[in-house]
Amino acid sequence: MTKHLVNWTNQLAIHQSALMRGLVKLGWKATMVVAEDVSDDRRMIGWGAANFSGVNIVINPTRSQINNLLKEDQYTIHVFGAAVGYPWGRYALYRASQMRCRIGLMMEAADTDGWKAPFRYIKYSLLQTLLAKRLEFVLAMGALGVRWFKKCGFPSEKIFPFAYIVENSDSQISTLVRVDPKRYFHILFVGQLISRKRVDLLIKSIAHISEDNLRLSIIGDGPERERLKGLAARLGVWSRISWWGALPNVKVRDILTTADLLVLPSRFDGWGAVVNEALMAGTPVICTDHCGAADLLREKWRGEVVPRNNLPELISAIRRRLSQGSLQDKQREKIKNWATCISGKSAATYLDSIFAHVYQGKPRPTPPWYAIKENIG
Repeated sequence: MTKHLVNWTNQLAIHQSALMRGLVKLGWKATMVVAEDVSDDRRMIGWGAANFSGVNIVINPTRSQINNLLKEDQYTIHVFGAAVGYPWGRYALYRASQMRCRIGLMMEAADTDGWKAPFRYIKYSLLQTLLAKRLEFVLAMGALGVRWFKKCGFPSEKIFPFAYIVENSDSQISTLVRVDPKRYFHILFVGQLISRKRVDLLIKSIAHISEDNLRLSIIGDGPERERLKGLAARLGVWSRISWWGALPNVKVRDILTTADLLVLPSRFDGWGAVVNEALMAGTPVICTDHCGAADLLREKWRGEVVPRNNLPELISAIRRRLSQGSLQDKQREKIKNWATCISGKSAATYLDSIFAHVYQGKPRPTPPWYAIKENIG
């Protein structure tokens, strides 16, 4: 019989569409059960409608629809993510456990900072306790997620490193950002302008680098915008920074092809899908050790991982990249070739092999993005 994956989450996210279509191409039936198509806050930062061609879609499900999905045969696997934040999602998870369905989780690590941190730990630990033996696997976002779920008491043998997967992009060189590659080393930040992203640290890093052949483009918007602009002015780096505001994702993917380096200096990011997008554009990345997507930077030819909230380390990493000069076509092509391992097809094949391990006793698979591929290109 046809295998069926039911993905219970919050919305039709652009970092899950390629994976779900990849499963369909492998012969799976795939269903997304979501609260809404795309949330307003995601639309504001440039998300558009994702391509879920061939995937069944259920939006804001009724109890009848939930129960019908849970009554399906033993070849159906239910993966719960952000849906557990909704009453209908918690009901579905409870009923799935009660009915002895095949169930697992696909989740990020929680933010371990702030006064809410202990409550997050209690929440996840309680989830593990309540599900107990009924939970058959956890698809944890990166090594960051793996460490978190182990800390919360989930059995190691049930935890598998996973990743968010973005669409392939065939963008050509952008005309939106006119940075002369013969004169400037182009650094890019993409994301919300909120305190968690630590864009202030990136601006301070630029201020500590005296070389005048460096330019920073900031794409995104948020409550920190005016404060960050004031910081840039006070530090004397205003003329070296371009502020682009929020742009559609398709434009962001286009602009990434012009950058020599993407920097994601976040204090915490459960994943950080812009890292995928940069690597698929052939652009190396610096991110912090509290970003799930740090898993994709295991070899220095495609990026570096620095400690979070550490200005000297961030400055040093940027200087190392700057000393290598503007990105050459051969380097970009090497990174793009490597990035085929984070395609929808590759991730779907990996997920299929996880299920073969869990339900058929096949060998435990290794994430394709963990493999050393030094000779690509």
